[in-house]
Amino acid sequence: MNSFQSNLHQRALEISKAFRKNESDLIETLFQIDEANVFLVLGYPSLFSYAVEALKLSEGNAYAFSSVARKSKQIPELKEEIKNGNLSVSKAKRIVSVITPENKSEWIKRAVALPKATLEKEVVKANPEAEKKESLRMISEDRFSMKLGISENLLKKVKRVQMLLMQRKKMNLSLEETLQIMTEEFLWKNDPVQKAKRAQSRSKTLGSGINSSHPSVRITVRKSINKRARLPAALKHSIFQRDQGVCQFQAQGEASGEKCGGMAYIEIHHKFPVSKGGLNTLENLITLCHKHHHYMHELGV
Repeated sequence: MNSFQSNLHQRALEISKAFRKNESDLIETLFQIDEANVFLVLGYPSLFSYAVEALKLSEGNAYAFSSVARKSKQIPELKEEIKNGNLSVSKAKRIVSVITPENKSEWIKRAVALPKATLEKEVVKANPEAEKKESLRMISEDRFSMKLGISENLLKKVKRVQMLLMQRKKMNLSLEETLQIMTEEFLWKNDPVQKAKRAQSRSKTLGSGINSSHPSVRITVRKSINKRARLPAALKHSIFQRDQGVCQFQAQGEASGEKCGGMAYIEIHHKFPVSKGGLNTLENLITLCHKHHHYMHELGV
């Protein structure tokens, strides 16, 4: 090996060492960010979302780092092995689904010693559910390829739905067309935003808008002082129509003003608490994701 090749090798070793240290530092920092709810304050619904949108990690890396950081709360030895350079985040991620405080020594030992492919096989043996990998891949501007594993029982149900829809529409349907119809019908029946649009359309037809002055809302307001009262459907429709069923939490600090926008586990929150006299009015109610809802209550608001 000549001096040029030797220098390149030494440089690669130094970069690799720095890379492993950076992995360890990022795990530790994400661990602390999770503990201090930094991602919630900045308006992100999850640590994963924060890692993708704020830190600009790929979804694969974001999942690996956030899941290992979270598991390290329960099993600190996981991040210690990464810090000591014995374990990569990539390998640590593979044992997250099976490692527990009781078997941690065994699984950390396997993760350190076994090649990645062998380790994956061991994980699947211990937890067959771990083999279920889902992925989305863009194949054109408006088309995606979706990969997932489903049970034989679910496949039979999907095929049954496909046959019934073909019978109803009197035409052949692909699995994609079947999925589209199933999804649209589910959303029509269950999506609060779509329900709100239909309710608003009906109210316009009847010549009466849905707003905080609606009679059913006024009755609830009089009854709701210092008492938890059920929200009328008309009021719920107004809230979801206005907020479009997404989290309205506004970020603080350098990202101030940006909204969370999360669409999972949406709940209705009183900006001024009922316990302090807050009313069931449109102005006092917003939609929040579950984590931001819980966070706001922890703050006492």
